Amino acid sequence: MTTTVNWADGYESVEDDDIGHWQTGWGKAEELSEEEVMDGVGEICQVRDAFAKLDIEGSFMTWLDEKPFGEDEEKMRKAKRVRDTYAVVCGYYPLPDGTWEVRKIIINNVALKSALCSVFKEYPGVDCNTSTLKFTKPFVPLVHRWKQLCKLATKEIGSEVQQTMSLFVGMLKRELRDTLKKLKTIKATGYVSFEDLPLAFEPGQLIIRSRPQMAAGIFRKLSLSPVGYTVNVDQVMWNGYEYGVVQMTWTLNFFEDSCRLAELDVHPCWACSEHAANDVRSALIKRGRKYEELRGKHLRFHVGVTQVSRDENSWEYRPPIEVSEGRVIVDAAGYHELERVPTTNVNFLSSLEIRSTSITDVKHTKNITTPGPQKSQNSHDQKNGTAQDLVSLTDEQCMLAVSTVKCFALDKKVRCNMEVDHLVDIKWNSQAFEKLVLDDSEKRLVLGFVGANKGGQLEDFDDFVDGKGKGLILLLCGPPGTGKTLTAESVSENLERPLYRLDASDLGMNTHDLEHRLRLALNRCARWDAILLLDEADVFLETRSSSNLVQNELTSIFLRLLEYYKGVMILTTNRFPAIDPAFESRIDIALPFKDHDAASRAKIWYNFLVREDTILADDSAAIEKLAGLPLNGRQIKSAVKTARILAASENIPLGIDHLHIVVDMRIKALQLLS
Repeated sequence: MTTTVNWADGYESVEDDDIGHWQTGWGKAEELSEEEVMDGVGEICQVRDAFAKLDIEGSFMTWLDEKPFGEDEEKMRKAKRVRDTYAVVCGYYPLPDGTWEVRKIIINNVALKSALCSVFKEYPGVDCNTSTLKFTKPFVPLVHRWKQLCKLATKEIGSEVQQTMSLFVGMLKRELRDTLKKLKTIKATGYVSFEDLPLAFEPGQLIIRSRPQMAAGIFRKLSLSPVGYTVNVDQVMWNGYEYGVVQMTWTLNFFEDSCRLAELDVHPCWACSEHAANDVRSALIKRGRKYEELRGKHLRFHVGVTQVSRDENSWEYRPPIEVSEGRVIVDAAGYHELERVPTTNVNFLSSLEIRSTSITDVKHTKNITTPGPQKSQNSHDQKNGTAQDLVSLTDEQCMLAVSTVKCFALDKKVRCNMEVDHLVDIKWNSQAFEKLVLDDSEKRLVLGFVGANKGGQLEDFDDFVDGKGKGLILLLCGPPGTGKTLTAESVSENLERPLYRLDASDLGMNTHDLEHRLRLALNRCARWDAILLLDEADVFLETRSSSNLVQNELTSIFLRLLEYYKGVMILTTNRFPAIDPAFESRIDIALPFKDHDAASRAKIWYNFLVREDTILADDSAAIEKLAGLPLNGRQIKSAVKTARILAASENIPLGIDHLHIVVDMRIKALQLLS
């Protein structure tokens, strides 16, 4: 094949609509004679086309004058234009056995495309914004909407839509025969194979997750993953400011052969028996109401164990933190505001719609956004002003509520998602404060001092500078084991307020870390009305000197942040004389603790023993003898615990001899250390 230039006529423009660009006027040349071929290299003023021949590995072999294979582009374009004139095009693909199967269906008819788009509105994976509508094997969307398609094929007889839809459905009956039988068998037997799972999950239906924690969601999409399928569902979430719809991802692991659909970790609600579906519905609604009650700020006790992934940017693998039983702060808004985590974006509740769940009370396509009756909030929520004006969720919205709430674990000091079912009310120990070995006047002062901050008595008090001087600082100083930390814990229990405990290891010795961590702790305590306990605060309270510049900077940072703190802080120290004078002037109350005398030790022995054995606690002579030994409160507590373990190992009740064995060993150890 050759092309030549018509030099006399110059360039000629020819428009090709299919190619979409301009070509110059190269003319076709006749075949050259033998004599012309013998002319010198490059002397023929023509363009010649050559086609490469490649071997099976794709390497060049030689040039050919004609195409070794392939179709003519112009013929292909003409064939496409002809196909485009048909309402529906079925794309057949060859099989290894020489037969053909339909793997693609293309909708060209405008009226039919419009009708189908109304059926597949918001159906995942069906794009109605293109010029043609396409479906690919195994045609799962067509199977899920089969009833609607058949209905349209018999509606408005004689209309263009009805005629084209009738044609379309007639073709589908032949192509989807086996697939429709599979779905019918799945629903009849309740068993499904892994490859047929997409048939069992229809977008918009209610699906249930039974493990790791029971939950419900509106199914949206199924995607293959390395371990099986990822399941995208819509659920209801409180993001700290409003309720909305959020898309969550569940996991459905691979399985072999066939499996009972209702026994899968994730399954459609219609696969459950009516009794099981009603039980699940009741349990989900109950938990949803509890989830609703936890909006705002709440102090709860977490039972069980939760794994929290570390989020530090580090190349080194660090195992997750294990959060066991303990007290937590439920505060979704604080999770975002204090930790500077972006707020979770949620869609409007009006986007929720459950279609054809068939077994539960929600049996038909149903909008579930009608609000329930207004539910009053508790006083804690009303004071925080976060949720008191919101209406209650409907039962269906409660069913769809996520199973976790955003919390802060006070012991581990980590933010985490806790299961709603694992959160219970706190049982406060009001007797702990009564059993403190302190003078009644000291108890009265401490309790009134700490409680004044919560009662708002200091709202009108201020420094000459706005914002300063509204905090309360209590210093507990004295030897180890004299009850300083126990006093702070008992006050927290008596006032039913969270205790946020810190020590030097939590704050660090780096000036940048100290300022950041202390500021964050102060902000948390101010937000949650928590009592901040800085235990063993000696390193931050020491007198500044010219020989230790790092210590001076730590102390200065500490002093500066305390100026504007508006909450209650309790400091404990074993070295009161070493406190910096600037700290002493900022302390509102300094409560000294001294080594216990015999009478105080007797009270401590009694308080611990009465919890173990009332008869032993009433043995005043034994207690008097134990009180004569020079042990502090912490050592007495340890002695009772160890003696109880010894008695349990011998499978006999705790006796005075067990206590003497443990105490004698303790005294010998103390004598050796001294």
